[in-house]
Amino acid sequence: MQFLELTDSEFEEFAQNHPRANFNQTLSMKKVRENLGLQTKLLGIKDDSDSDEKIVAAALVVIINSRIKSAGIYYGPLIDFANKELLDFWTQNLKKYLSNLGVVYCSMNPNFVYAVHDNDGSIIDSAHKADKEFQNLIDLGYLHNGWTMIGTDASNRWHYLKDLQLYFGSATDADYEELIMSFRSTTRQRIRKYKKNNLTVKELSGSDIDIFLKLLSDSAEKHGFTPRDKNYFESLIKHFSHDGHLKLLCAFTEDNIPISASLFIIYAGVCVYFHSGNDVRYIKLLGSYALQDYMFKYCLENKIPVYNFLGFDAVFDKPNGVLDFKRGFKGYIEELPGSFELPINSFKYKIYSILKKRF
Repeated sequence: MQFLELTDSEFEEFAQNHPRANFNQTLSMKKVRENLGLQTKLLGIKDDSDSDEKIVAAALVVIINSRIKSAGIYYGPLIDFANKELLDFWTQNLKKYLSNLGVVYCSMNPNFVYAVHDNDGSIIDSAHKADKEFQNLIDLGYLHNGWTMIGTDASNRWHYLKDLQLYFGSATDADYEELIMSFRSTTRQRIRKYKKNNLTVKELSGSDIDIFLKLLSDSAEKHGFTPRDKNYFESLIKHFSHDGHLKLLCAFTEDNIPISASLFIIYAGVCVYFHSGNDVRYIKLLGSYALQDYMFKYCLENKIPVYNFLGFDAVFDKPNGVLDFKRGFKGYIEELPGSFELPINSFKYKIYSILKKRF
């Protein structure tokens, strides 16, 4: 086997066909990261055991030049984590490669599913938890950052999804109605109610980004989080809009007032509900339901099989606004293993760990 830097075309062909393909591991995201001033590397493993060299693992690796130089692999690498021999080869060679760049540690949040849960948070099949994959990482020196219940941090350990393949037919109104009937009654009522509010959903272009950013800022102020800056979203729109991979939508009132906006990314058969914002003054008009309804129709028409609402706080036994909204669509939950750190320079990493605890 060979550990090496991959060309753009090699990486893209492998990444888009991988079982856990995701938009964080794409050439488009590589361009976004570079536009933010970050250094990137496309690394992989080729199996050269026969005449046809075959790529068996790959990752978009981001190099972060701060006071402590680090690397990040977001929702990757794309590798079989159950194959310990392959994972070991990847790990040892990655450490050598990053060491030569002066990297102290590599952070990583793998994209394999640790367990699948039902709509109420119960594990569907405990026999199929990915304990082997998790233990392989621990055995090879990856340090786990814990089984966090917070789902909206950088690693998004908890994902809420809806399987749309059950409703693929001829993309008729009947298929759409069958999907709507699969939702909880309160969600169905809200979808019917928003239609009575005479809202209009429009697709925005990059030149309309300030509309989206204003609504995102309103939500950030209400919920106490800091949104990404304009440069980040402009870069996302620029690099993911080709081939219909990105949708920026906004719901407007009869008076053309923007009340709710969302950014969706479609890649490898998954529609990801990525970022959203609302004008809290008009929350009762249900603009967020109008946007979801629009994208569900789009997914049915374009045979996109999976709808990913992304993260939430895994609190199932008490009111939970974000999760309750998503559970109204009656899907299922993928629990990911969380984030890990792989020390590259052991001495400097120990110092970094001590300082991180103190400050």
